[in-house]
Amino acid sequence: MREHAAVPEAELLQHLRSCLRVGRLAGLWLLDLHHFRLLCHGLGDDAGAAVLTEVERRLRCALTGRSRWIARVGADEFAVLDELTGSVTEQDGRASELDARARELLALLVEPVQAQGEWIPVDASVGAAVTADGHAASLWAQAQTALAAARALGAGQVVVYSPDIGRGIQERIRLLRDLRRAVAQGEFYLEYQPRVHAWSGRITGAEALIRWLHPRRGMVPPGEFIPMAEESGLIVPIGQWVLREVCRQLREWQRQGMPLVRVAVNVSRLQIQSSDFARTMQQILEEYGVDPHWLEVEITESTLLLRAEAVRETLQKLQSMGVRVALDDFGIGYSTLSTLCHLPVNTLKLDRSFLQWADDAAVQVASAIIELGHRLRMWVVGEGVETARQWQFLRDHRCDELQGFLFSRPLPAAEFARVLAAETLHAPASWADVEGVWQARERQG
Repeated sequence: MREHAAVPEAELLQHLRSCLRVGRLAGLWLLDLHHFRLLCHGLGDDAGAAVLTEVERRLRCALTGRSRWIARVGADEFAVLDELTGSVTEQDGRASELDARARELLALLVEPVQAQGEWIPVDASVGAAVTADGHAASLWAQAQTALAAARALGAGQVVVYSPDIGRGIQERIRLLRDLRRAVAQGEFYLEYQPRVHAWSGRITGAEALIRWLHPRRGMVPPGEFIPMAEESGLIVPIGQWVLREVCRQLREWQRQGMPLVRVAVNVSRLQIQSSDFARTMQQILEEYGVDPHWLEVEITESTLLLRAEAVRETLQKLQSMGVRVALDDFGIGYSTLSTLCHLPVNTLKLDRSFLQWADDAAVQVASAIIELGHRLRMWVVGEGVETARQWQFLRDHRCDELQGFLFSRPLPAAEFARVLAAETLHAPASWADVEGVWQARERQG
């Protein structure tokens, strides 16, 4: 393989022909890196080249001696060819083996790549196909079709070719078309999941969650359309709509005399890495006359790994405006403790996976994260609380706020307002009162 250069297709097919053997099962896996153009745009071509070199190195180190052929076959694609065990008659039943091998490839990319002084997360999808007839062109075409389907599903997805795969691709194309229409015609709405004080159970905040009511399909799960929105760039206008809608709703609740609580909004990597995000936020807050202290932006750890300095500067601007910053799903990403110490972050959200309590180690890590957050003077929120046992654990370890189905499912705005109104006598007059509870507890030891 030429350094930093993809194998031309004609040469690629020749490689395949020389490796394939008629009557022997062979699998072809195509691995595609996500957001590669964004990476090159943000950090430069040298960073992109470093990522490609490291990905190739990991593939070769892990697969040398096992695979007949490894090569870069596109600007950000890699191919792995290998013979499979078993007889030719088993060709139609090899999907599970192809899938398992594909996930081995993805596992090689879990650790971020260091380039240009940044730790860069590497997201990828894999398409796979199998042949026994030695036809290179058909194997290549099938693997490409599978890869297209995997890309449509989003990062971390694996698709094994089957004759009816085209129908799935067409469905994804239709859904993307419908998503563009939904942005233009306003088919989204928000629900609000309460966050409660860990000791009193009072509502102290909420997370705004987007919902898409498709005119024919009904409710489309966020896990289905959010990755598509991020891949297509539609997450930017969708994210701006969410910010505007939250601010509009806060203004409406204030007009009605409702007790306000801070509302958290999820912000995508594409949004927060934009140089004008803080200015856009300021304009929206001023447009609706909303006090910034009633808004919190939630970002994921992976957001910090690309253009980290620019992201840190944006977060500092948000904090200076009075908007709080939360680090979502903490504990499962790539943040180092040294990075965390210097981040302009107010809140840590403990990932729900730690509350499954599969073993004692998870319990110890969860308690350590809570303690770490407090020592860094951060508010700590436990997500995904579903049982009284989990609630008790988080209370015992001095978690500050809780969120999960044990307390409430996400609620439409009107229903959330009714629930909040029922707590009028207990709701804090301002967020400073809530923080005062924590400070008083600290003084009491």
